[in-house]
Amino acid sequence: MKGLWQMWEGILPKDVCEEIMLCGSNVQKEEATIDSRGIVDKVQRRSMIGWINQDNEDFSDVWKFIERKFHEANSAAFGVDINFMRNIQYTTYDEDDVGHYDWHEDIFWESNLIYDRKLSMVVQLSDPESYSGCDLELEVREPPSAEILRKQGTIIVFPSFVKHRITPIMSGHRESLVSWVEGPLWR
Repeated sequence: MKGLWQMWEGILPKDVCEEIMLCGSNVQKEEATIDSRGIVDKVQRRSMIGWINQDNEDFSDVWKFIERKFHEANSAAFGVDINFMRNIQYTTYDEDDVGHYDWHEDIFWESNLIYDRKLSMVVQLSDPESYSGCDLELEVREPPSAEILRKQGTIIVFPSFVKHRITPIMSGHRESLVSWVEGPLWR
């Protein structure tokens, strides 16, 4: 690996982010869970999530764009064996629920599945002026700029084993897309 993250600052224009959020308002959401077993733990994580599958016509361009960015990031920095992308997660954090997600990895090390999440992506949809707190932080030696991560339309990709968190939201409402590409088990 040549790095632990790849980022595109503000690559999605404001109007595209707003269009995605408009489509996202139609995505059915539920309380977020903390693992593959569907456990809700509000100490660890408070957010609402909805799932966007590849057949959702409102998100077909977004799906293709995200897949392309995963491959670009993998070619530029990671070089891991990836095969497929699961559904895209539409995530919202709200001040009324003190939305947050404490330190975690996106990989389920103790899973019996024959594949692992390899790369994680976060797409920042909200205008940073519309909320306070709710920052994405990565536990790496040289983390990306918090200011750039908050910029509307910014995309970051990092290995799914990198610990990260979303700090508690202090005011407002934050929306993002989260996705993963998977491949054969890490060895």
